[in-house]
Amino acid sequence: MLSGHKPEAMNFVVAFGSYVGLVLVLILLYFMRDLPLFKTGLLGEIRNTLIKVSDLLVPELCWKLLEGINWRLFKQRTMFFQVVYMFLLFLGYFEFVVEVLPFLHYFYEQENHINVPIFNFLTLVTLLVISSISNPGIITEKNVRGHVKYWGTDGLVYWENTQCATCKLPKPARSKHCSLCGHCVFKFDHHCIWTNSCLGGNNYRYFILFLLNNLFFFTYGTWMVMRALGGIIEHMHLWDVKYIDDNDQPQPMNYSILIHHLFMKFPRMVFLAASGIFLDIAVGIFTLFHIMLAFTNQTTNERHRRGFIESVIKRLANTNKNDTHERKTIGNNGLAEIDKNEPIDSVKDNVRLRTKGIKGTEYSNKDNQTSSKRQGKQLVYHHVEELLKKHSSNEILQRLSNNPYDLGFFKNIWSVFFPLTVPGKNSDIY
Repeated sequence: MLSGHKPEAMNFVVAFGSYVGLVLVLILLYFMRDLPLFKTGLLGEIRNTLIKVSDLLVPELCWKLLEGINWRLFKQRTMFFQVVYMFLLFLGYFEFVVEVLPFLHYFYEQENHINVPIFNFLTLVTLLVISSISNPGIITEKNVRGHVKYWGTDGLVYWENTQCATCKLPKPARSKHCSLCGHCVFKFDHHCIWTNSCLGGNNYRYFILFLLNNLFFFTYGTWMVMRALGGIIEHMHLWDVKYIDDNDQPQPMNYSILIHHLFMKFPRMVFLAASGIFLDIAVGIFTLFHIMLAFTNQTTNERHRRGFIESVIKRLANTNKNDTHERKTIGNNGLAEIDKNEPIDSVKDNVRLRTKGIKGTEYSNKDNQTSSKRQGKQLVYHHVEELLKKHSSNEILQRLSNNPYDLGFFKNIWSVFFPLTVPGKNSDIY
């Protein structure tokens, strides 16, 4: 007979479930923050209101401190997240060996519980190292001409005769300059904080395998913890035990009381199981997203770029074309108030005038990144304006919804694992 209270157990289960749900929602909102849905209408008003309220409640010093932390962690190359990942990886295996493995050996002594975790651990570390140090596909003077020919421009997301403002090299379609790494990368996907490197055409395959192995690690680990807890439940006959409710009456065991009891007796194992389920969901969603990109021959950068172009098209379509001096907001992250008629070079000059002499150099790294982003958004703005002179907004949006780089399922997968060797395409690059 368990002497517990059902409301307390329910409060524990509800509180933990609510916490996991809230974290998942926040993660989804973070990755969906740039969608037009959250910038217009009721959700847009709520977002703007929350921003204004936070500006009033949070002191400016705190905002500057948070901005500095954000800059150090997410706007510069740092091994911080690699160290965090390895620490959590070792901690997870340590807890598995100390807390879970003895129960597995006791309840399932005929099975081998060591080989798979060790192999998975070594595979994870190997893929992390390879993803971190391998060449993502850096564009140089030697190979830039081959890259320009390899993926053609679509005239909408990518256009001909463009040049990287930083590298001063021709800019091939599907490439992007990474301000953190300081070079252009072909078929650029994103800069990963966990690998501390760019992910591009040359190393995206290792990243996909790294994600799949992480998903297997969390799934297998969670399953092993659940098996250990199942053995404990069966060994102690917990389903046959009754508990005393608030009226001092015996009641049959239920899931909420069982989870609460296990958490009180084996807190680390229950925490491992709950964390594993949460990470399975979070990493699973992220992995499925990248698998979808691989199957359709897209990149994260292209999807963001298409979303930005779509917002510019809709904004320009609703703008009075005669108001040539109207200043428009064409982006986030402090890139507001850019005049659509301001020459591109003047944007760079303005940033130079504001930053010259402040830090002893003409550009700080931060200001240089901001200037490059402003120039990039300015170019997109002018390009869309030219398109709208020749085509309707609906026609352009229809073209934007199509993926011109989709080669078919098998060729798409081939291009991920064997980049620059897609049958029928020129591969004389390196």
